[in-house]
Amino acid sequence: MKKIYLIIGASAAGIAAAKKIRSLDKESEIICCTYEVENPYNKCLLVDWIAQEKTEEQVYLNSEDFFKEQRIEIKRAVRVTDINKEARFVVTDDGKTYHYTKLLLATGASPVHLKCEGSDAQGIVSFYTLNDAHSIKKMVQQDCVQNIIIIGGGISGIECADALATYGKKITILERGSSILGRHVPVECAMYIQEKASHFGVEVQCNTSVISITKKSDGSVASVECSNGVSFPADLVITALGSRAHIELAIGSDLVHEQGALVTNSYLQTSEPTIFAAGDCMRVTNFITDTKIRSALWPDAVLQGTIAGTNMVQLMREYQGLFPLTTSAFFGYQFVSCGSELVDQVMDFGYQVEIIKNDNLYSAIIFDDARVVKGFVLFGLHTEYSGLKRSLITKTPFQ
Repeated sequence: MKKIYLIIGASAAGIAAAKKIRSLDKESEIICCTYEVENPYNKCLLVDWIAQEKTEEQVYLNSEDFFKEQRIEIKRAVRVTDINKEARFVVTDDGKTYHYTKLLLATGASPVHLKCEGSDAQGIVSFYTLNDAHSIKKMVQQDCVQNIIIIGGGISGIECADALATYGKKITILERGSSILGRHVPVECAMYIQEKASHFGVEVQCNTSVISITKKSDGSVASVECSNGVSFPADLVITALGSRAHIELAIGSDLVHEQGALVTNSYLQTSEPTIFAAGDCMRVTNFITDTKIRSALWPDAVLQGTIAGTNMVQLMREYQGLFPLTTSAFFGYQFVSCGSELVDQVMDFGYQVEIIKNDNLYSAIIFDDARVVKGFVLFGLHTEYSGLKRSLITKTPFQ
């Protein structure tokens, strides 16, 4: 009997799994359901499209012809509402039923939305999906939009600010924490990046929480009111507040989960052996700290999808854990962060930190007594990047 591989989610993990399954199984049916209407796309390239450095076609993972040729059926604008794991079928919001032999939950995550008085105003947009990027780009091209507020100073907020800097608008990042990129860099590096941002016309306000949005008479956003009593005029408000894993289906199916994400074994099987998981919806082991965290990196989602796809066909490949390497580029500099959460704990572990700071580089490298790299942050060009990464992965001294 022909097998049916059903995948819920058409982002990094889902598409990687579909491709791997087809490479291993030329005959079986592959169905991929996604609530989004667009062709599957690369979320990492949305900032490049907003900055007009890539076309929309370059953002897509593959052409429609590719999926047809590979016989991967993409069901767009379809939301799965229920899983019957005993009878092995799912139900979608249009009333249809899809049976499966193996199921992959690559449901990803959804953005955290702003919740305060006035947060229903027109002109408030999350920065998460291609549809969001369309809305942002359409608004920022209007002459009436001059003051842009970005709420959230994490990677997404910083990348969005960098992309919008090319439009010549006034951009202000509001960060409730004491510094931007708090999960990725030490405070000194954050201040260095903040200073570079100012050269691009991007102002950063830390220790600033939004308490309300005021509206104009037509219901559009007028200003952002903050806890410190400061009010910022706004024609467009972009929220980059992080994300939460989509695990509602898993919860409804009594799959094991903890701290808001799915739990899997080393083969990426959930507590139900015929159901696998990959991508932002699951918890993984941090390769560096040996702690459990939610996976939220595109390259790792692709790897997980590939491994899950392999094991859906034939259980044979184990997932070793997340190597938490974050790479990006903003304000004219390359950015790399890996294991940087250890910077503020070096005394506890007996590590040392070596810092280089000049006009073109900020680097903080964490070593143990044997000169084995335990983590690093690089903002700017560092000629020893490959050696640092190799030392960290192989746990051998940095030469």
